Amino acid sequence: MRKLLSLLSSFLAKVKGSAVKKVIPLAVLNRIKILNYLFLLYYDVLLRGENRDLSKFISSITRPKKRILFYPVIPWESSMIVHICIQGRYLITNRISKNVDLILKWNPVTFSPSDRILDELREKARIINYDCSDISKSHVAEIFRKTFGYDYEIDPLTYQGKCVKKSNNNALHDGQIIDCPIDQVQEGFVYQVLIDNEVEDGLVLDIRIPIFMNCIPFILNKYRPADGRFHADSVRLQIVEISAAISPNEQERVLAFCRLIGLDYGELDVLRDRNSGNLYIVDVNNTPHGYPVRYAPQLERLMREVIQRQARAFSDTFMDGA
Repeated sequence: MRKLLSLLSSFLAKVKGSAVKKVIPLAVLNRIKILNYLFLLYYDVLLRGENRDLSKFISSITRPKKRILFYPVIPWESSMIVHICIQGRYLITNRISKNVDLILKWNPVTFSPSDRILDELREKARIINYDCSDISKSHVAEIFRKTFGYDYEIDPLTYQGKCVKKSNNNALHDGQIIDCPIDQVQEGFVYQVLIDNEVEDGLVLDIRIPIFMNCIPFILNKYRPADGRFHADSVRLQIVEISAAISPNEQERVLAFCRLIGLDYGELDVLRDRNSGNLYIVDVNNTPHGYPVRYAPQLERLMREVIQRQARAFSDTFMDGA
């Protein structure tokens, strides 16, 4: 079975390659993802300790399951939502003709245009992240300023000192530290204050906040080398209770930010400046992936807890009563 999983993972890694994706129609890709999901779902059912009893196993795979529609695309298995769905024993589909219990707008792009089909789907079931259509760096900074009352964007033509230059588009991980003032602003990029989030031993702390409407189940601290803050994988993860990481006032502002930007489900990338103590929301992930970590022998145990706690929050927030 492990060999089969390894072969499947190798195949999917090739399918994910940009060159391959260009020649495979979206409908076919979605079908591959659904088949892969079903394999992972029932493999997990088979491995669960409570389902080693044959009668319980048969009950697990035959009892009615709640169904979630992803539109316009099905997420890859590296997305956190896939593991949440496996944990919750949900079925997933991209067929709009199906009767479903919940709809997730799932489109891993920075700007998601209005969609007639989504508008029509609102009549069938609740749509998560329906109003989250712009997660560009400039829009995130604008909404942050409105909800927190302070700013981190700068004018690089007049600003004195170091700043961060990065693409306005999401998930490019192309940030770089530059000296200001500069002679010319580059189109498609934003310029922001360099937030000092260094904590210890040459590491910086990125705070990851999962969002489930008005629920923040926990916070994940991600430590990475300061010299690779924009590119390197985390070297350590730590689950932190919400009350130990951000104040009640900051929690209210974080949730107000999410409401204004339209984020019902997703994750926020947050930094805390060690000099001022201010909290900064610098990125919004409405199609969040997992958490790559190097040199972490305890990752499997920690990730199980992360998935289980997120799955409970997802179920309590979106699925109970569906």
